[in-house]
Amino acid sequence: MRTYAIRNLSFATLALAIAALAAPAHAQSNLLVDPGFENNPLESAHNVLNYFEQYQGFWGPERGSIVGQVGPVIPRDGTKMLQMTDDGGTTTAVFQVTDVSAYAALIDSGQATVSLSGFCDADPGIPAAFGAAAVSFYALPDWYSSNTFIADGRTLDADPATWEQVAVTGEVPIGTRWMISQVYFSNGLLRGLPAYVDSTEMTITGDGGTFDLQVEASCPGGGPIQISWTGASPGGWIVLINALTEGTVSIPRWSPCAGTMLGLGSHGIRTVWHGPAGNNGSGNIQDSAGPRACGTYLQLLDLVNCETSNVAPVN
Repeated sequence: MRTYAIRNLSFATLALAIAALAAPAHAQSNLLVDPGFENNPLESAHNVLNYFEQYQGFWGPERGSIVGQVGPVIPRDGTKMLQMTDDGGTTTAVFQVTDVSAYAALIDSGQATVSLSGFCDADPGIPAAFGAAAVSFYALPDWYSSNTFIADGRTLDADPATWEQVAVTGEVPIGTRWMISQVYFSNGLLRGLPAYVDSTEMTITGDGGTFDLQVEASCPGGGPIQISWTGASPGGWIVLINALTEGTVSIPRWSPCAGTMLGLGSHGIRTVWHGPAGNNGSGNIQDSAGPRACGTYLQLLDLVNCETSNVAPVN
């Protein structure tokens, strides 16, 4: 659990403060590098699978290349996509290795869930391509070490104008420190023609964990205050909100998380801190609070999924 300091206990009003925060870029939870194949060169599948530490974050296709529009197949996002063709085996895959040691505490609590998805399309000459997503779990950075995996797939339609999502979700085994994400096609259905991948995403979240806020304060006179939380979005961004009373306040429509209902009253409502949720979705902040803080109420807002914590009194 990481500790942060409260630097300011009097930000702007709630609506303006949350609007100004938006969702910082580092609050995004996609753990894949270059998920749309727009920026980075490809590596070989051999290098990616045999040298985890050196080639983590690189895409390694068994047989593929980055292309722009090909005939009627247009990249789903941006101007590029990955084209894959039969490599002579049962399936043709593209791999990326991710170091997930930053999520070790969440993973080893047994509460981590991974979700991998990608969008697939195929040459119009393929009537029914089969695409799939899979995640393999490793304790060591070694392809040949003991591992487990999850996978799921679907048969694609024959319309090259439609991209269809393949996705898999499952529990991350305790002890996992490395993951391999892959999207693949069944070669027997490709008929020697190309298929395509774009718009990939891999996230790790707390599995069923409660977004919980705890407050320890020196009241009624004021003094040291410690605020701690668990169950926020790992690697995300959170906002701490203070009000004089409990109640029901809806976040205004021009702000991020518009329409989210808080458990706070409108009287004296304001943000008092914002910052990272922590790599595993937990952390704490410490400072001193004056006597006016005693008897008020605090609540956290998760800017990744717009969930709210419980309301905690300062007493």
